[in-house]
Amino acid sequence: MINRLPRSCLAAPGRRDQLLARAGLYHLIAQGITYPDAGHAIHIQSATRDLLEAAAQGALPRPIEPALREVLRAWRTAELAALRAEYSRLFLGSGLVPLREGGYGDAMRFAGQPADIADLNGFYLAFGFELSGSPPDHLGTEAEFVSLLHLKAQWALVRGRPREVRLAEHALGRFLEAHLGRWTTALQGALQDARAMAPYATLAAVLRTAVETDCFRLRVKPIALGRDNHFASIADEALVCPFANGDHQDP
Repeated sequence: MINRLPRSCLAAPGRRDQLLARAGLYHLIAQGITYPDAGHAIHIQSATRDLLEAAAQGALPRPIEPALREVLRAWRTAELAALRAEYSRLFLGSGLVPLREGGYGDAMRFAGQPADIADLNGFYLAFGFELSGSPPDHLGTEAEFVSLLHLKAQWALVRGRPREVRLAEHALGRFLEAHLGRWTTALQGALQDARAMAPYATLAAVLRTAVETDCFRLRVKPIALGRDNHFASIADEALVCPFANGDHQDP
């Protein structure tokens, strides 16, 4: 948990630009893991170039810039048909890589998923974040919420409201510690195990770096979840009625 925010969170030069760039970074992740349409690759390239420009001006931590260059390189050569096929292989149905927080961790973690969903919804409600149809624990949902928190902190900073800056940053730290920060490493590992194409593998690398630098800045240390894919294991198990074969006899 966050006890007190570092002074650098409020008073560092260019802090507004940093918050805005970080908001764009998480938005890039959320957009990158949607099902690719005709203009998808072009949009990702454009957003990545904007972020590289921000990084060159010092608005993003240094480790993020080379990771963004890898994203740009991967998406420049990505073809729509290949992206769609890879997205389906990795993420759709009982795909190889869960895009939901509840797909990672041990069985006890999965059993406690309703509490996790309730906690996520509590965060979203507190900051007026409306779901767009994706589950509360979906990567796109969580990344967009983190983007929103950065925007709220930036908005408060511009208007000279330090208390609201602290509130947004405190919520960000708690959210990373309890949710998104716990499964980004497992997600990247699952993509590596699945031999994911470069466009998705590089996005995961950017996400992990972004989360790690935010956690360091906010002094939080999430407990990492494992890579057990509970959604896939459940989907693979046939649920059969024990009386379906007609062997049941009334007493």
